[in-house]
Amino acid sequence: MPLRIRVRKLISGREASGAGLCRFLWRQSWKEYYRKQVRLSIVECGAKKCIFHGERAEQDCAGSCGGRVGRSTMMAEGLVFREKGIYRLANAGLLTGVVLFGGEGFLGTGDMNASLAAAAVMVLVLLAGLNFLPLRGKFFCLSAAALGVGAAVTTAGVQEAFLFLRSYFPWLMGNGGYEEWAPGYAFLQTAVIALLCYLIQMCFEKMARLKLLFAALLLPGALIALLTGRQVSHLGMAFGVCYVVTAYAEWAEEHWKKVRSGKQKAYMLRIMPFLAVYLLLMACMPVPEEPYGWPLVKNIYSQLREAFQVYTQKIRWGSREGFGMSFSGFSEGGELGGDLTETAEEAMTVQALNLTPVNVYLTGMVYDTFDGRQWWQTYHGDPEGVFLDTAETLCAVRAYGGQYQRDYLHDVKLRICFRDFNTGYVFAPLKVREISGEDEALSYTCEGGSLKLEDYQGYGTAYELQYYQMNGGQEEFYRFLEECSDGSAQSGAAFGTDGEILEELRQKYGRERDFSREDVAAYRQNIYDNYLGGTALSEEMADYLKRITAGAETDVEKLRAIERNLSSFLYTQTPGELPGWVTDESKFLDYFLLESRQGYCTYFATAFVILARAEGIPARYVQGFCVPVEGTEEIPVYSNMAHAWPEAYLPGTGWIPFEPTPGYGGVRYTPWKLSRPDAAAEAASGEKGEVGTEEAQGADMAEGEAGSAEEALEPEQEAEEDTGRIRRFLRLLGYALPVILAGYALLLVADNAWGRYRYQRMSGEEKFKLEVSRNLKILALLGLERGEWETLQELRDRCRGRIAQMEDDVPEDAGLAGQLRFIENYESMVYGGRSVNEDMITDAVNERHALLELLKRERRWAYVRWQMRTYLVLYR
Repeated sequence: MPLRIRVRKLISGREASGAGLCRFLWRQSWKEYYRKQVRLSIVECGAKKCIFHGERAEQDCAGSCGGRVGRSTMMAEGLVFREKGIYRLANAGLLTGVVLFGGEGFLGTGDMNASLAAAAVMVLVLLAGLNFLPLRGKFFCLSAAALGVGAAVTTAGVQEAFLFLRSYFPWLMGNGGYEEWAPGYAFLQTAVIALLCYLIQMCFEKMARLKLLFAALLLPGALIALLTGRQVSHLGMAFGVCYVVTAYAEWAEEHWKKVRSGKQKAYMLRIMPFLAVYLLLMACMPVPEEPYGWPLVKNIYSQLREAFQVYTQKIRWGSREGFGMSFSGFSEGGELGGDLTETAEEAMTVQALNLTPVNVYLTGMVYDTFDGRQWWQTYHGDPEGVFLDTAETLCAVRAYGGQYQRDYLHDVKLRICFRDFNTGYVFAPLKVREISGEDEALSYTCEGGSLKLEDYQGYGTAYELQYYQMNGGQEEFYRFLEECSDGSAQSGAAFGTDGEILEELRQKYGRERDFSREDVAAYRQNIYDNYLGGTALSEEMADYLKRITAGAETDVEKLRAIERNLSSFLYTQTPGELPGWVTDESKFLDYFLLESRQGYCTYFATAFVILARAEGIPARYVQGFCVPVEGTEEIPVYSNMAHAWPEAYLPGTGWIPFEPTPGYGGVRYTPWKLSRPDAAAEAASGEKGEVGTEEAQGADMAEGEAGSAEEALEPEQEAEEDTGRIRRFLRLLGYALPVILAGYALLLVADNAWGRYRYQRMSGEEKFKLEVSRNLKILALLGLERGEWETLQELRDRCRGRIAQMEDDVPEDAGLAGQLRFIENYESMVYGGRSVNEDMITDAVNERHALLELLKRERRWAYVRWQMRTYLVLYR
């Protein structure tokens, strides 16, 4: 039966009494139908009007209902107030968890830990207290925040605190900060993020669509992280999923077609425990070591991504050379001069298919002619020169090393795949043996040491290659070079004859062309004709070269001496423009080696090539990539890995790379251990022989003893520093603690004074309500809290009976049980319209003192807690 008809029957029928109507409406309020269906504005109830659709029905409803409807309304309002605070705090906590744990890799906070999470929780709780607690609660939240900040400033010092704040913003932008303050930056960043998340949650409550949009973006964000391989923490995913579920639950509740109570926050608060359990289970659930790979989704995504990349790169690059146009400091023409501006675009990926112990230098362009400001490739011959060079080196190692060939060469297989890159060259290491395309045959030609593609290739082009990595940096390898090189003073015979080279080419590489001895001889002659040339040095430069190569007898020794000298110069990416008077290679050497003495890799590689040629050794200038390869994982190659280096030709062994650029020697030369016992022993003895005299060894021993003494002193110094910091902290704490306590005491005194002033300014009715509120709190501490549907009259009767049991030796009329007039007076004020007088206030105050005495006797700890809360201004 519709509610309106039932109300009319009650009004016109036998239950037309005010008490019956009020009881009926109370039952309906419990079912929460009144928000949607009741349309009564005023109903006669005894002598007073019951404004059921109003705000506070308790103040206007009389009859035997005893204010149940009004009390229900007041409790609902208080509950809504608390629900709103808990709702905002819980949602802000979820949002903060999503941001902190989901973005811990790029927010500057590092890996989240318990201390950072606790800091975020503290900030959120303080903000919720400032937002929802009454004035006293706000005061205490502000006091707690001020005490925390004050303690931190006092501990660190005012100057250090200001310096910390000043350095925070540069650290946030990635341009500064102090390493020792990194934990402090992380705490401050966490607090700022928690504050922003709380403010964002407040905006989401005003604009629910923004929250739905944010929750909807979390799902594609997780999908992108899955497809791109970005690591997201387990807790980050748990918070994200829980936030999405919460947002969906709110949306579903809002659009539910059934009759609702209209209290969305109360509804969400009721399901919050289930969401909390869900979040806890997800957080505690063990993560599998190998997560599900989603192969179908990844395959679809990869195909779409590659198709899009190929299309966009064709539009972007066309038929232009990407290596020369996208990397500052390098070009297809090999220009020198100007400052180097690095970029970090992913050009390709390199993957070692078998374990390699060293890094990889990928050769791109090879040049032979320098005009003083720019390198050129004028020689385009030797269609098989790259593989002839590999065969020459391999045959020399085989003849020299015998069964210990692995001491000099290491067989390596690589897979290279182009990314955001467009080029006409095959990038391959020196001593390459085979190159094969993955999807189709890779069509290329050899032009002057460079492997040039027939057509420009871009994103998705992949090929595999096999090459021989040389054991550069190993003394035994340099001994091999000296003994194998034609023209070396120690060379007794030529290693790797032309016949062996031809046989290697025929059997290993399967070339269609039939090589002859004349081809090998012509190959060597072309090297001397195109990579040697006549280098005219100035008189000062000739003396300089003579000094740095003094004592070097072989070509290998001269090349290593030049390399050592150039490595001692200054590396900089901002050497400035070349002067206008630098017009040839001789003037370039005069400027770079005698005047500037600083530059980047192109400067050092150019100087090495010119000086080597001046010593009669063929050399060439190479541009490519220097890639650090570890293990068999796919390594991205970025544009800022572009590099230039020199290569010198040693007869009988082939082209050998060198590294004169400061700081790159450790990348180029990563030797592996020798397996031949006698060679290893000789290398070890040679290294010891380089130490020199007994005086030098004694100096080394002295340095070792001094280092040991310093290491022994380090723990003592650290202990003294820790003790000093503790003493300084205790001294500051001794100064700060009295100040903090005195300030807090002054705040309490001021607040109590303000409370007394406000009490004096209150009206009689306000004072009486305040005293009644205090007495009801004391009754609650005695275990006599007012029930949810209990009227004031029922509460008074129950309290009298319970207090009478506590006062066994006191007559009922004389004891407190016979009083409790403040409840009766309050009921008459609320329901009977009685005016408040001084006697009513005095009775309430006296009964409060009596209740406190009873509380002190019956529940001492509750009494102590009351007094503490009173002194702390929680009860006034």
